[in-house]
Amino acid sequence: MLVSLILGLLAGCGRQGPPPELITARNHLQQANPQAAIDSLDGLPGDAAAHYLRAVALMQLDRPDAARTELQAAITQDATPRRVACLLRLRLFARDLSAADELIAMELAHPSNAAVRLACVYAYEARAVRLSTEGKHASAAAHHRRAADSLSRALADAADIPEFHPELLDFAENYGLAHSGLKLVRLMQETVPHEARLDYREIRFMLSVDQIAQATRLARRLHLRSPSSGPVADLYAQAIAEAPASKSHDRSLRELRRAFPGRLTLIAHHARYLASNHRLTSACQILSTALSSKIVAADTADKRALLVQAAIVLPLEAGAIGLAEQQLNRYRSEFSDELIVTYYEGQLLHLQEDYEGAIRKMTAVLRARAGDAGRRDPLVTDAVRWLAKIRQAKSRTPAST
Repeated sequence: MLVSLILGLLAGCGRQGPPPELITARNHLQQANPQAAIDSLDGLPGDAAAHYLRAVALMQLDRPDAARTELQAAITQDATPRRVACLLRLRLFARDLSAADELIAMELAHPSNAAVRLACVYAYEARAVRLSTEGKHASAAAHHRRAADSLSRALADAADIPEFHPELLDFAENYGLAHSGLKLVRLMQETVPHEARLDYREIRFMLSVDQIAQATRLARRLHLRSPSSGPVADLYAQAIAEAPASKSHDRSLRELRRAFPGRLTLIAHHARYLASNHRLTSACQILSTALSSKIVAADTADKRALLVQAAIVLPLEAGAIGLAEQQLNRYRSEFSDELIVTYYEGQLLHLQEDYEGAIRKMTAVLRARAGDAGRRDPLVTDAVRWLAKIRQAKSRTPAST
């Protein structure tokens, strides 16, 4: 009896867990709900961990100055590696490239810290962009590989940084790390088992790892459960678009198009389905008909861009050089940003095996956009990847004598 009482008292003197507000905030961040995370921390104004989580939320809300203030307050109390790494990320987003060097040094000092590894993805990408603009393409490709390696390691220890799970999912999709992304989705589903956003991610990753039949069945179940949901219909159509052609899939796409007339995402997925099943001309015809229709013609340029880009990308992906060139010339005036046209011209030149011309186009994209302050630019990231791909293709081409 006395022994039990003493053990109970000793247990009560042990270290307590984190305040419930921190747990709630971290869960909100894991679910990509940054404002709710900030609101849940109202009762912990001076806590270092609260300052840190508030900073992460503010970063998700694209409020870097406020995030910097919170991080500095957290670091003043306790300069943990993950907090310092976040502050360095903010410097990097402001185009202070010395922060990339400091982050890479941190990775060497803290090789098992998942938050530091994740921050280093940005650092290596920033270096890769700078090297590409300087024409140092081999070094740029090496830094891009290091970014992928840092990301793989961060994904392996994703359980340690739930506040960055949405970011990790985006990166896993961007880098084609679908198996790791699928594993992370299922880890997140342990906390939120029936969250629609995670169901969508799960299906997209399943498609990427060739679990097409399973993904299509899951998407169909979600559609039958929510037949009036446009986003769910999009997801079902996306799954069908990756599947082999069949009368059943043809019928399902027609039914979705009838249920949601004029929904541009469904039109784009229908076109992709046709193109991936050797009906590229029909795919382009569907897109052309839609773009010339009264409903789509009245839409804003941003909305029309989805179909315009599909009309160019599908022939490029199919290697149909003549059709791709025709589509690019036909729709180039639709783009308000000439750099996007330059980006597609680079891909077309790559198909035509004009590798020097393709490199010049992609480098022009980088030089025009790499100096812009702010978050990671997807166009810049894609241009760096294309430069590596073009250089690899060029290296396989025998030199002319």
